[in-house]
Amino acid sequence: MVFRIGPLGVCCLILFLRAATAQDLPGDPFLGREIAESWCGECHVTLPDGIDMLAGPPAFQALADDPAITEIALRAFLQTPHDEMPDVMPTPAQTDHLIAYILSLKGR
Repeated sequence: MVFRIGPLGVCCLILFLRAATAQDLPGDPFLGREIAESWCGECHVTLPDGIDMLAGPPAFQALADDPAITEIALRAFLQTPHDEMPDVMPTPAQTDHLIAYILSLKGR
């Protein structure tokens, strides 16, 4: 038996698959982008289309493209104070949003 789906069925399937993928990420990537721009943008290139001319902290796109960067790695990093970074400790929700944003850049 062959099932046929029309254009509406295809659209529904695409929306369902995108929603399922988005649910795999913690937090809200749009809020994470806002946090990244305001907190991290002075030292990091936070936008995917930004030009990384800084000789220092990695661009968020470079972080996202690194296979070693996972949700767990980002969570551990964001919850640990670092000498070379400002003393910013995001709340658990802000951490989730930042992680969602960085991981949303993978493969762009």
